[in-house]
Amino acid sequence: MLDIAARHVDAERASAMGPDTDLSALGLASLEMVGFILDLERGLAVQFPADLIDPATFRDARTIAGHVRALRGPG
Repeated sequence: MLDIAARHVDAERASAMGPDTDLSALGLASLEMVGFILDLERGLAVQFPADLIDPATFRDARTIAGHVRALRGPG
């Protein structure tokens, strides 16, 4: 997941990212965030429903991973 996020920021910011890095602090504009979400959906084979398209859902990699697990369900 961090590798997907790293494609949307400059190399310096990408190298400093960790699972708890506040992704909003990376400087993604709204259109860049849309691209990031689309890349997540493609790369992780999930689709975020409209009610999850919210800044809190994409706060950090750990939070995103929790949502992805929930979307995939058990198994």
